[in-house]
Amino acid sequence: MRFTFPNGEHPGIELTRGSLSIGSGEEDTVRLDAAGLKPSHARIELQPERRLCALHLAPGALAYVNARPI
Repeated sequence: MRFTFPNGEHPGIELTRGSLSIGSGEEDTVRLDAAGLKPSHARIELQPERRLCALHLAPGALAYVNARPI
């Protein structure tokens, strides 16, 4: 799974297994200063052996996948 940032906010990241966090906090794997982005806004976990990709959102956080709200 590859995460790309079309406006150059962050270099692209390849996630083959494990997890990463996206948010505005210092501890986030992908740290972005964007309006409405919370610290630890989202955590993505990938377990390819179980064919599992899980998205965990912070309370009140919004997310879009392929331009669609989830």
